[in-house]
Amino acid sequence: MGYLKINAALIIALIERWRLETHTFHIRCGECTITLQDVFVLLGLRVDGAPLIGQTNLDWADLCDELLGVRPQEGELQGSVVKLSWSAQHFSQLNNHDGDVQQLQRFTHAWILRFIGGVLFVDKSTSKVSLRYLQFLRDFG
Repeated sequence: MGYLKINAALIIALIERWRLETHTFHIRCGECTITLQDVFVLLGLRVDGAPLIGQTNLDWADLCDELLGVRPQEGELQGSVVKLSWSAQHFSQLNNHDGDVQQLQRFTHAWILRFIGGVLFVDKSTSKVSLRYLQFLRDFG
C-alpha cells in the first residue's frame, strides 16, 4: 500500500462542523444532512426493526381518489408517479374547510406527499413524486 497523504485542515474542518447532538455536519451556509433520526421525528416512520413494505399492484388513480379526493387526469399519472404540479394545482391553498375533517385530512395527505417528493426523497426530475408513499398514510387516518 502506498503512502496516503492526509489533509489535516480538512479533517479539522469536518470535526469542527460535526454536531454530536444531531449526528450531522453543519455546513457554513446553514445546510445539514438528513439523518434517519430526522425521518423518524418528522414523519413518525420507524427507522429500526422490520422494513416498511407496501403493495405495488395498486390502482394508483383509485388511491389518489380515495385519500386525496381528486383523480389524476391522463398525462398527470405515469405508473405510480404523479407530477408535483398536479398536487400544487389541487392543494396549493387550504380552502375554508368549515370543520370538514375529511377535507382537512386530504390536504394533510397531499402536503405530506409534496414534502416527501419535494424535500425528502426528490427524484432526478424534481417534478414528480411516487405515490407508493401515499399508501402508508391510509393506516394513519
